[in-house]
Amino acid sequence: AKVLTSIIMIILSTNDIGNGGVKSIADALKGNTSLTSLNLSTNEIGNGGAKSLADALKVNTTLASLNLKENQIGNEGATFLANALKVNTSLASLNLRYTQISDEGAKSLADALEANTSLTELSVPANVHSGIIGKIKARILSTRRTQKRKFLEALKSDEKAPLNRSRLMFVGQGKAGKSATVRSLLGKGFNPDWDSTIGADISERMTSSATSKWRNPNELNGDFTSRFAARLMVAHSNANNRPNAQANAQVGKRKTKTYIGDLYNQTKSFEEKA
Repeated sequence: AKVLTSIIMIILSTNDIGNGGVKSIADALKGNTSLTSLNLSTNEIGNGGAKSLADALKVNTTLASLNLKENQIGNEGATFLANALKVNTSLASLNLRYTQISDEGAKSLADALEANTSLTELSVPANVHSGIIGKIKARILSTRRTQKRKFLEALKSDEKAPLNRSRLMFVGQGKAGKSATVRSLLGKGFNPDWDSTIGADISERMTSSATSKWRNPNELNGDFTSRFAARLMVAHSNANNRPNAQANAQVGKRKTKTYIGDLYNQTKSFEEKA
């Protein structure tokens, strides 16, 4: 995870990773800026492992989904995670079903949602008191509505923002590797039998971050207007986080960053569920 900066999803369910193994994963998460989904379900992870993950969540700014169901996490671990949720701004989904969390731990999580502005899915064990579950659902629904409202406001806004577009031209004689370079940017492998490009090949490609592969705009979810509105939301989110940099110095000195593609997908999810 420290080296492979293009991976966006890891599934390690049912591997008996335990607290020791998850600490190594959590340490890597602190410096990772590409992973958006991590499945660690059914791995004998206890409160110690939850603490390691919580410490990582305090500084990680890209992980959007964390699955910890069917682990040995109890109320102490829930409290660690709740404290992380108070400062984390990227996690949208947290699955804690079939764990050892009871009312005490669930209440800590519910209280943390008063400060959290990104979580839109939180699953806790079914034996938790219905009143606490109700509080969690109410807060989650409020967050979804807030995110949807901000998204719609950005859609209607006449605010200006850079398009972040530029022209890139590859020039060279014969089979210099121009087309192969373009295909490499698109995540395609090298093909020595590929015919040389005749004339000029003009195409539009997009990427959401330095670590993501380039893609055809038609492959992305949503239209340009929606993605542009998401960019405005990103700008506002990052601006709002800057004044809190000193307050959160104890959990790391990295600037909070939200990626347009992730935010657009989340807002579409909010729109479907609200």
